[in-house]
Amino acid sequence: MFDYHYDLLTEVYLNRNNIQKLKDKYKTVYNENNITGGIFNLFFMSEKEMEEDLGISKKEINLKEMLFTVHKIIDENKLIPENINYVYGIEGLDYLEKLEDVEYLYNLGVRSTNIVWNNENKFGGGAKASPNVGLTSLGRGLVNKLVECDITIDLSHANEKTFFDITDYLFYLRDKGKKVKVIASHSNSKKLCDVPRNLTDEQLLTIKKLNGIVGIVGVKKFCKIGNENDVTIDDYLKHIEYISNLFGDTKNIGIATDDMSYYPVNVEYNRTMNLFGIENVKQILPNIKSEMPELL
Repeated sequence: MFDYHYDLLTEVYLNRNNIQKLKDKYKTVYNENNITGGIFNLFFMSEKEMEEDLGISKKEINLKEMLFTVHKIIDENKLIPENINYVYGIEGLDYLEKLEDVEYLYNLGVRSTNIVWNNENKFGGGAKASPNVGLTSLGRGLVNKLVECDITIDLSHANEKTFFDITDYLFYLRDKGKKVKVIASHSNSKKLCDVPRNLTDEQLLTIKKLNGIVGIVGVKKFCKIGNENDVTIDDYLKHIEYISNLFGDTKNIGIATDDMSYYPVNVEYNRTMNLFGIENVKQILPNIKSEMPELL
């Protein structure tokens, strides 16, 4: 099972003084009987949310330093087994200081990134930003740099205008002979569950036309509107069925846990907000295949 979205790098950073805890957990999670690969993310929000939710102060936020720290911890402590096929991702590039830093991210193993998270930043608009906010001129420069560095652009969390500004520009670059790569690492069908973080049929088909992947995520509120306690695995499977019918096959579909049980606040809610997590995904979805794509 390849997990298209888990904030493992953030979990490592938060537990950097408790390595044994991470070793014990990952030993049971990353093996041939459960998760055999994934996109492991370092997750960024607004300064206020970073401090209130994660205990990371404004002066501590430094994208390059934090990435280096977690990379060193993972490498030196062999937290992830050698046979696990994984890449690093960055979820939200708010704190990217200059476009040239993308090369540094690539050299440390970043192969996927969300340009925006839910908020608006200097590059574009997230799912909770004004619908009028699209890809900025600096954002277009960032897209160029990501394509140049062979990094996959993750469209989850972008609002519709930013989404289509990015994809329109990627079609243009592809027509110019550039190699472009996209995913929506953790998003579902808006037709089945109309929330800002899910994708319309047009968005889904646009990803398919770019030969990208949609990672269908087990977050209950993205599977069905209503009481989260009433959401079942069948509601999740309906998204797989719907999108596979829309695409005509399952080649461009993956699985994302987006497991938030590591989160230090609202612990009980974050422990139960997903239909499955990293520790039991293969037990819950024994007959579902999700493989590492060539685009990573």
